Amino acid sequence: MKLKPFLVKVIALFILIPGSSLARDWSSYNSQNFTIYSDVRPKRAIELLKEFELFRQLAFLTVGMQPKPSHEKMKILLYANSG
Repeated sequence: MKLKPFLVKVIALFILIPGSSLARDWSSYNSQNFTIYSDVRPKRAIELLKEFELFRQLAFLTVGMQPKPSHEKMKILLYANSG
């Protein structure tokens, strides 16, 4: 089976390439109900966390429910440049 040695080489190549050459530095930002993983400026990520929390609170109130913390934080990937 000749495909297996090829796959091993491809996997090894991805392991050996330094992460910094593939993407910018990523950070995580947390609020009570959300986690954003992003390569945008910290100020922008924190602004979006506040907007998500506000939207969540308003959505609960709109349907007549009291906002309560989630059991698990929603994870959001935010790219600095999506195209």
